[in-house]
Amino acid sequence: MEAVSMHEIQSLRGLIENHEKLLNELSAEHLKHYVYLLRDPRDNKVFYVGEGVGARAVSHLNEALKAEDPGDPKEHTSKTRRIAEIWHADEYVDWQIVSRGYASQREAEIAEAAVMSGINASQNGQLLNARAGNHAAVHGAVLPTELETLRARPVDPANAISSVYVFPIQNALQEVADNDVYAATRGDWGIGETWRNRSDAVAVGLDRGLSKGVFKIERWMPADQNKWKFDGQPIANSGLNNARWSHIIDAARGYWQRGNWIAVEFDGEHLFRIIRGSANGEWQEIS
Repeated sequence: MEAVSMHEIQSLRGLIENHEKLLNELSAEHLKHYVYLLRDPRDNKVFYVGEGVGARAVSHLNEALKAEDPGDPKEHTSKTRRIAEIWHADEYVDWQIVSRGYASQREAEIAEAAVMSGINASQNGQLLNARAGNHAAVHGAVLPTELETLRARPVDPANAISSVYVFPIQNALQEVADNDVYAATRGDWGIGETWRNRSDAVAVGLDRGLSKGVFKIERWMPADQNKWKFDGQPIANSGLNNARWSHIIDAARGYWQRGNWIAVEFDGEHLFRIIRGSANGEWQEIS
């Protein structure tokens, strides 16, 4: 795909600046915090949903312009690449505000999560957002099969645990005999040497956001196709089992949705951090 020409960039920049001016003028009185979407005019499908104030709705267009700037191009994301493709087709991104007037960012984020869930469940196809909306773990979509998970308490161990490996086992449970949680949790997994050498690691098997088993990992053994499986013993009273992990998964949702396992650390004081599966390794509150 050839870069947008300087003439086209100038024309697009003028149009975006006009939209920015209008959005900023209307923000305080008429828009406040709002939810918006970006749509591809070539197929009328929504490819991005966001929330914001002021000119946030068109900020992604500026990001795409920077990526297309022949003098100092920036790396494209899947979102900005789609925007550039639309421009190359001599079209302009169809952006629109779908909900407005929220007094706080949190209110807008809750509405954003609802819009994202509705679009992802439709025939539109998956959005290009890097992650689900904020507060999606609490206010986002829930399938009938996940209602049991909502009833469970959120995972929040009373003691510090430095290495908790969380494995998605919902598919494996259907393949092992008698829905054996241990058999489904122990592997096969793609896991590097550094993670295999942690002596204090605990494995958790997660089925639709609910922890079904917790095991102390004693050793790792080679399995098929460069994968590994562990031998371990069940752990009782760890504070990790029969708990809802939605707030943990939400912090590494993009990674988790691709079928990967994640690693988590708990401080025993209502904080956790993702140590594998997210670029954000900061401590976060368990909500």
